[in-house]
Amino acid sequence: MEFLARLSKYAENLAAVIGEPDPNIFEADSKTIREIEKNIGLKFPVIYVDFLRVFGRGPKRLNELCGFMLIDCLIEFQEEVREELEEEGDSDKLLSSSFVFRCIDGAELLFFECSADANPIVYEISYGRDGAEVNSTGETLEEYIEIAIRDLLRGADVEPKK
Repeated sequence: MEFLARLSKYAENLAAVIGEPDPNIFEADSKTIREIEKNIGLKFPVIYVDFLRVFGRGPKRLNELCGFMLIDCLIEFQEEVREELEEEGDSDKLLSSSFVFRCIDGAELLFFECSADANPIVYEISYGRDGAEVNSTGETLEEYIEIAIRDLLRGADVEPKK
C-alpha cells in the first residue's frame, strides 16, 4: 500500500479515536500547501506534501501528543525556531533549505532538507550540556511520520485498519 493510502487509513483510525465522524476534516488543500511553500521559499518533498494533505489541519492531538506542527502555524514556527537558534548562537545548525516539522518537549527539533529528494532523511537538533547538536535519526521522512502516527494510535489503544 502506498504512503498516501496508509496515511488515509491512519486518519480514519485517529478520527474514530477522537470521535470525529469525518476523517477528511484533517486535510489541507493543495493551494494552502503551495502558498506556504511560496511564503517560506521552499518546495516540500512529496512525502511531506502527502502528510499535510491528510493531516495538515489536525487533529490538535497530533500536535499536542506528537509535536507535529499543524498547517496554520508552520510559517510562524519556522520563524520562531530560526530566531531562537540565532539567539543561542546556533543559527548554523539549520541550512536555508531546512524545514522544522516537529518539536518534542521544547528541547528537540526535527527537520528535513527540502531538496530534490522525495523522501529525505530526518535530522534532529537536541540540546545538551555542550549546546545544540545535529544528528540523523537514521529514518526517512516517510518512516519517521509513520512510526510517530502508529505510536500515537497505539497509545490510544487503536490499531490501524488493514
